[in-house]
Amino acid sequence: MVTSFRFLLLLLLLALLQVGLPTVVVFAEAANPQNSSDLVADICGNVAKHTFCIQALKADGRTATADLPRLGLIANDLLKWNASATRKYIGDMLAVGRCSATRDRLSSCAGQYNEVLSLAGSCYDYLKNKQYDQMKAAANSAISDAYNCELLFRGELCHPSPFTVQNDNAENLGDIVASVAAFLRRP
Repeated sequence: MVTSFRFLLLLLLLALLQVGLPTVVVFAEAANPQNSSDLVADICGNVAKHTFCIQALKADGRTATADLPRLGLIANDLLKWNASATRKYIGDMLAVGRCSATRDRLSSCAGQYNEVLSLAGSCYDYLKNKQYDQMKAAANSAISDAYNCELLFRGELCHPSPFTVQNDNAENLGDIVASVAAFLRRP
C-alpha cells in the first residue's frame, strides 16, 4: 500500500514539478553549519536551470535540514526516480504497437535509461566513498545519456519524442548532482 501511495505521489510530482519523488535513504554525515536554504541557493546557482533546481530539491522534505552530502543524496535520488519512471514509461510504450523507426529508437532509449540508472547507483557509491570527481563524471555521463535519447527522436519519424520532458528532467537532475559533487570536492 505504501509503495502504491509513493508511486501515486511520484506521478503527481512528475506532472506538477516535472521531477520524481525521492526514495528515503539515511546518510550519516556530520551536520553542516551552513543553512540548507543557503546550500540550495549555492548549488542551484551553478546549474543551467536554477528555478527547476530549487523546486526539485525543495520538493523533498529532507532538504530542509540537509547538509551538503545529504543534498547530494537527495539530488541523486531525484535522478534515480526520474530515470526509473522514464524507463518504465519507455517499456510501456514498447508494449504498444509503434512504427519500426519509433520502436528502434525506444529500444535505444531504454538502453540509455538503463545506463542512467546504473550511473545513479555509481553516484551514490562515489558519494558514500567521497570520490567526488568520479561522482561528477558519472552525473555528466547521465546527462549525456538522457540527451542522446532525445536526439534519437529528431528528424522525420512517425512520432516525435514522447518524453522530451523526462529527458530534460534527467539532464537537469544530473546537472544538480554534478553541482553538488563540485561543491563537495572544495576544501
